[in-house]
Amino acid sequence: MDPTAFPSAAAYLAALAGGIDAHPQCLVKGSVVREIVSSGFAREVSHLLPAELKSHFDVKPVATSWVPEVHVHALLLATYDRFFAAPRGKGKAGFLEWAFTQNVALFDTTLYRVLFFVVSPERLFNGMDKRWSTFRRGSTLEATLVEKGRAEMVVRYPVGLYNELLAGVRAASFRAAATCAGARDARVDFRSAHAGETTFSMSWR
Repeated sequence: MDPTAFPSAAAYLAALAGGIDAHPQCLVKGSVVREIVSSGFAREVSHLLPAELKSHFDVKPVATSWVPEVHVHALLLATYDRFFAAPRGKGKAGFLEWAFTQNVALFDTTLYRVLFFVVSPERLFNGMDKRWSTFRRGSTLEATLVEKGRAEMVVRYPVGLYNELLAGVRAASFRAAATCAGARDARVDFRSAHAGETTFSMSWR
């Protein structure tokens, strides 16, 4: 990964033992990757990416297939570097709003609408561990608190799989899920308690 063109993505991969091949047990559903590589933002970076990542544009993954999560994270960070990083773009806030919009679009597809649009936010987060495993392997989610208008979840993963910006993307996906379930003014905050574990706190009306 070219550190000049993609500083955040290159730094992420350089910090992983194994680089782009790190954590092969961590996988993401192909439907998630299809949403990323189909976006106008991401398409414009494809020709600049290493072969392992460019291949996802050349042949889009089948929706039900599994793709290495490190690849997905590198694609997200490359998109951030190219279109959102200051001074050219709208920064982290703009990137996370884009991630929110991408997730709403994914959850509103025929494949997943029943998981997110026919439940209350409370029921959604009570069953979020099962929804997590629908989209991801190699990491886990546990809802440690769910009550009216608020929830707390812990995501556990191999060290280095997430950084702060990628945790922000996960927070955006949780906000998107809550919004699809009818929550108003959903807010998600997160904190990294220690390496390999991030706690997300949610509130809504």
